[in-house]
Amino acid sequence: MKKRTAFIGAILSLIPFIQPLINKTGIVYITAGLMIVLPQKVFAVPFLSKIHEAENLSKIGDFNRSNSLLKEVLLDISENDKKWISPIYLHIAQNYFAQEKYFAALETINLAIENRMDLSGRETLYAFRATINYKLRNFKESCSDARLIDQLGSDLGKLMLDKIQCDKFF
Repeated sequence: MKKRTAFIGAILSLIPFIQPLINKTGIVYITAGLMIVLPQKVFAVPFLSKIHEAENLSKIGDFNRSNSLLKEVLLDISENDKKWISPIYLHIAQNYFAQEKYFAALETINLAIENRMDLSGRETLYAFRATINYKLRNFKESCSDARLIDQLGSDLGKLMLDKIQCDKFF
């Protein structure tokens, strides 16, 4: 029992490190993951340079220009490139979150979830939405997303349920 408590405490102490990753480098991981999974198609994507430029703008804190560039990309996406819509919306939501525009971030992450083409990566989207709802003090919605993550079999769901104290209050 003591080992389990110590382990949970150690994991919970790492949660503050997750938020900066979501804010600044999340799109880097998403893009890198897509490049690994779809290497033959990466160089055929005409708007990849714009996404990379948007990443760089986000890194230096120019979130508005980054979002403008990403919204341009969304307008130019062809039928064959629909799988990019969700990661682009995620990046836009991360930019809004970094600017503390939580309502805009929530609206945009909902678009990312709606446009998700496959089942992989859902935990990340739900975790980010739970984080946004937590910042907005929508604890019930935050717990709902944490439970969804837990149902998907991710350990992150249990950690979020404990952190938000969903079992105690909701």
